[in-house]
Amino acid sequence: MTRAELLRRVAASAPLGVGVRVGVEGVDGSGKTVFADELAGVWAFSVFLDVPFEVTARRMAVRDGSPPDPDRPSLRRYVEAQRHYLRTCAPRQRASVVVDNALPNAPRLVG
Repeated sequence: MTRAELLRRVAASAPLGVGVRVGVEGVDGSGKTVFADELAGVWAFSVFLDVPFEVTARRMAVRDGSPPDPDRPSLRRYVEAQRHYLRTCAPRQRASVVVDNALPNAPRLVG
């Protein structure tokens, strides 16, 4: 499925209307709080971009020059914060739609 096809499918299932709030988040560091408890009721529709730590670490390495290995001690704080967030805020369960975004040119709708 292409990105455009995926976006059309997601958009077709999203509620439309004036003032509808949509939250989009990925585990790559963007929007880390969309699914936090205090925001749980804010979104009419939400998308979680699911990406393994191994992939996000490589993306961060390209973007920021950080080590590409999520097991490196210098990434421990980031990885542990993300694990805590995934465990306590359950974005996969709270999202209206979950997208496997490990391959950004071939996203896959998984839930």
